[in-house]
Amino acid sequence: MPNYIQQLDNIAIANLPGRYGVIDIDPPEEEAIVNISDEHGAPIVQYWFDPAAAWFTNEAGYLTWTERMTGEKFHVSGAPTLGPGINAQPALLLDGTGRVFSASGNARFNATEFTTVMVCRTAVVPGVKMLVGRASSPPEPTPVCPMLMLQEASSGGRDILASRENGGAGVIRAAHNSASFDYANANLLVMNTFSTRAGVGLRRNGAEVARNVAAVAPLTTTTFALGGDLSSSSFSGSFQHIFICRVDLSLPQWAFALERIESFMLGKYAIAMGS
Repeated sequence: MPNYIQQLDNIAIANLPGRYGVIDIDPPEEEAIVNISDEHGAPIVQYWFDPAAAWFTNEAGYLTWTERMTGEKFHVSGAPTLGPGINAQPALLLDGTGRVFSASGNARFNATEFTTVMVCRTAVVPGVKMLVGRASSPPEPTPVCPMLMLQEASSGGRDILASRENGGAGVIRAAHNSASFDYANANLLVMNTFSTRAGVGLRRNGAEVARNVAAVAPLTTTTFALGGDLSSSSFSGSFQHIFICRVDLSLPQWAFALERIESFMLGKYAIAMGS
């Protein structure tokens, strides 16, 4: 007998009583976002990390997060747990001892244009809390990497949101700090936008907070990890929805997609626009 049901896109079958379990269909707005395509018909969302428990398994001794656009497996080291995060929504909880990294090593950013979209929260920001770091040590001495971090301000002021070229004392491509906002204990929707046309931008909770139009060098290292850099781990707190896009959402042609993604994320996690 032919198998007429060959693929159910974006449908999770929960392990609940019943012959087929309970079918959980994604909200229409989430479906619409991941189906936005560029002029060549390719989805602009390259990686989609969904924090619902259905996308986590235990494999090879790790809690493993299955990314939804490609099916790529990402291992989570340290002592991660799953639980409620912002607005009591599902979250991956890290304690500063683990990071999220590609099991195959093949996950990569687009070198000339990308946007990182992350919903997260951390209680404290001593030193550096890495949101996106390098997956492996690059061969070149001064690589350009897609790094994004929360960093303790050296002046003793408020913590900063920063996009760096590389680790350690690497060049800051864009940064934001403000006497009126503390990144610790804040519900955050953060974005790092980049293209060789528009440079680097940082957005927080629906508003751009930093822009460096001179930072147009393409990435030389495109592999990445979440929550740590190289073999180190530094993020403690919650990771929730994460999109990594292959386009710069700050460009005018993607204004509709930027608005749609931010509206969805801010609404889902009850984060006030511009807060």
